[in-house]
Amino acid sequence: MNLHFLELLAEALVILFIGFMLSRIGKTLAYRVLHEAEANRFAKHIGLEIERSLSIVVQYVLYAATLVVAIHTVGILTWALIAVGVILALLVLGTAVFEAIEVIPNIRARSLHLEGKQVKTKLASGKVIKVGLLETLVETKEGLVAIQNRLIRA
Repeated sequence: MNLHFLELLAEALVILFIGFMLSRIGKTLAYRVLHEAEANRFAKHIGLEIERSLSIVVQYVLYAATLVVAIHTVGILTWALIAVGVILALLVLGTAVFEAIEVIPNIRARSLHLEGKQVKTKLASGKVIKVGLLETLVETKEGLVAIQNRLIRA
């Protein structure tokens, strides 16, 4: 390995160590400032602990900044950002594919014109009130039941 790369790696590790320590200190300082300002009293009606929540947000923002600086020090920031972009794109694509797999049978069920007909599923049987894109409202003896379209047989 190149000696220069090992020096950069050592610098990055020092940056990570100091940055993570500063993140903990930043969290504590943010909490104390918000506590002195009585931020929880203002957010009491929402039921949210603003002091704790915002101090944790400050900590994670400082963690992220530390990681970016350390990765930039090593010189692989561009490659790391490309990798994160590819992973996010794959997640979006995978989510879209799984949603399409879920919606396609529902479109077929809508095309059956089931409103007003009797249907029977493993969950319930009754008269179809409304067919939506993802679910169908069925009136049973017990009341209204929402059933996924892919589970319905006319």
